[in-house]
Amino acid sequence: MAEVSQERSHRTRLGLLAAVLGLLAVLSVATGIGVTDAEAADVLDATDVSCDGQTIKTGNVSVRHTGGTMAITQRSTTPKSPSAVWYRNTANGNFLQAKQVADGGTVSWGGVLAATYEVRVRRAVAENCNGISPGHGNYRFNYTATFQG
Repeated sequence: MAEVSQERSHRTRLGLLAAVLGLLAVLSVATGIGVTDAEAADVLDATDVSCDGQTIKTGNVSVRHTGGTMAITQRSTTPKSPSAVWYRNTANGNFLQAKQVADGGTVSWGGVLAATYEVRVRRAVAENCNGISPGHGNYRFNYTATFQG
């Protein structure tokens, strides 16, 4: 009888723990935890981008910027590819002007208003990155997103 009571008590504690963890997960999404706050930050990332010159890729970086200057440095691409890059305001969908950048280059935007932004990128010019295989293929875009408040 005592074993059954202990087992029920253990199940109840596990159920409560699962409920609390689930609530914390929901609250973290609802409050924007996981979005980087940036007064001054460099965020390194890499993503695969289509070589078709049309498909827009959203990077993995989403930053709540406090206003000021934002920049993107294209550290490297494989295969070597020029990119058109910009930031998109996640709240209203507005975006900063697209700029072209090559490996080792940096583009920047000044006087940016405070908001949450995400990196957007596409290949600047269509090219077959896929060799003899069908389609355009992809390239690896390695970049640093810089935020200075």
